[in-house]
Amino acid sequence: MAVSPTTVEGDGARLSAAEQDEIVAVARRLAADRGAPRALDVANTHDYPEDLFEALRDGGYFGLYPGPEWGGIGADLLTVCRVVEELAKVSNTLASIVIGQLQGTLPILITGTDELRARYVPDLVAGRIKPAMALTEPDAGSDVAGIKTSARPETRPEGEGYLLNGSKCFITMANLADVITVYAKRSPGRSTSAIQGFVIPRGTPGLHVGRVEEKMGSTALPTCEVQLDDVWVPASHALGDVGTGFRSAMKVLEHVRPMIAARSVGLAQGALDDAVAHLRQREAFGQPLATLQGLQFKIADMAMGIEAARGLVEKACRALDADDPLANRYCAMAKCFATDTAMHVTTEAVQLFGGYGYMRDYPVEARFREAKVAQIVDGTNEIQRVVIARSVLGPEARPR
Repeated sequence: MAVSPTTVEGDGARLSAAEQDEIVAVARRLAADRGAPRALDVANTHDYPEDLFEALRDGGYFGLYPGPEWGGIGADLLTVCRVVEELAKVSNTLASIVIGQLQGTLPILITGTDELRARYVPDLVAGRIKPAMALTEPDAGSDVAGIKTSARPETRPEGEGYLLNGSKCFITMANLADVITVYAKRSPGRSTSAIQGFVIPRGTPGLHVGRVEEKMGSTALPTCEVQLDDVWVPASHALGDVGTGFRSAMKVLEHVRPMIAARSVGLAQGALDDAVAHLRQREAFGQPLATLQGLQFKIADMAMGIEAARGLVEKACRALDADDPLANRYCAMAKCFATDTAMHVTTEAVQLFGGYGYMRDYPVEARFREAKVAQIVDGTNEIQRVVIARSVLGPEARPR
């Protein structure tokens, strides 16, 4: 059964618990049937898995969060994150494809004009086109206020528009994207109120995508530099009102962080499951490794961390869906704690496998490499701690 408007109708508020559970169960079956046979191969390849993209597209997974008016089902964020977790238990890449499509859709869905939404969102939801989101620059990662890509107003015979110049880096899916949302500044300086998003279709003159970067993990998902040389964008492709670009970009990341956290929970759970199976099967000193108390303690700590992270993901999702004023705090907590937990759990899993854990023939090695990047992307965990601390301490925590 595909996850599609014909499967479950209505938005997340109208989905029953049974319907939500069924969506998650369908995702579990897809992960087992399509993701599991390819998981290790995909984790060690540099080729984008179009077959997995098509399986997710055909299953309607890119329409989990957008509403029925866009061809989606409008599920609540917790259901989306439960699906992401199920996919990540089997394949981090499988979960990342869903997150990437949703992340690239959200800027247009949240702040696009009616015209932009009608032009792009249905195709993104249906998986007919692929998106990318370009915010990071070589000298501006965590320091978003430091981006230097410029957007200067320029009138052409076609109408009013903006001329964009600058460089972006570490942009996932840039070389495969049919449409890229680029964040630029309408005036120089460090004011975040000058930041605005612009939707740029592939093939726009002056838009150049660089080579695919060599990465430690998640190698099947291409990451590239994007160069903008006098890229003219019509005013109709600007996102939101003047002065709202930074807040809208942060709103997108706020929605994505629980998904990143859920992916990390699934990644960690998969590593724990692998480690448990290994300890039950392998013997040393005349008995199964599972009987050794020192290793049992590792398993206990891994299991506790995963369960705590899962609880924070749920807390963040419910807060965001309810417009809780503390949602940003909980999203930062979930992303930070879950990704740190995944790094700890996968490290311990490699240790529990011994020499086998260091070999690429075993999934725990790939999970270890894939866990690391989650502590960095969509706001480093250092930034998440700043967000959390300022939320707790209040205005007094702001630098003077």
